Amino acid sequence: MAKPACCALLALLFMASVAPLALAQRPDWRRRLQACDSFMEGRHREPRYRDRPSESCCRSVRNIREDERCRALMQAYGGGGYSDQDDDVVAENDRQEEQASRLLRECNLEPRDCRRRNDIFDDLW
Repeated sequence: MAKPACCALLALLFMASVAPLALAQRPDWRRRLQACDSFMEGRHREPRYRDRPSESCCRSVRNIREDERCRALMQAYGGGGYSDQDDDVVAENDRQEEQASRLLRECNLEPRDCRRRNDIFDDLW
């Protein structure tokens, strides 16, 4: 009986030591994508900065792995979950997905489209 308890304790200690490491390695998308604020939030006075992402924004996104770009943009600028949310939240998520897709197209980066194709994929985000 002491052996299973010992193994369980070792497993717990291992998990406790690995969990903070995983959190520390998780990217801070908001900070890394700060150069894209004007474009993604559409809040700059100059239309050229609202209508087209800056080169520094494109460079920031280019430095993110292709398969993480949409997720990074959605986490940094809102959007994501759809389940049990009101129409305003869903509309804002749709707007952010479209804006993220537009940013990738303007920067000539893949993937070109961040919009969800099916609610089945909600759990993947």
